[in-house]
Amino acid sequence: MQTIAPTPRLAGKRAFVTGGASGIGDAVSRSFARADPGRGVLVNNAGIQHVAPVEESPPEQFALILRLVLEAPFLLSRVCLPRMPQ
Repeated sequence: MQTIAPTPRLAGKRAFVTGGASGIGDAVSRSFARADPGRGVLVNNAGIQHVAPVEESPPEQFALILRLVLEAPFLLSRVCLPRMPQ
């Protein structure tokens, strides 16, 4: 796992990271933890994949992927942005 170095821009900011359980999201979460952010950062990083030929992919799986990678970031941004300092 690659370490992301904290930057002064993170000082005093609180982070909400989706997809923080593994991969890039995990690295971002750990970086924010080291930087001790207080408020104002949303990282929409959640994602899933479904590896199969199109003809074997159920429409429900495609709908789930769209909800997770398109709808969820939109909704999270709508909720979080009004609460973040400018």
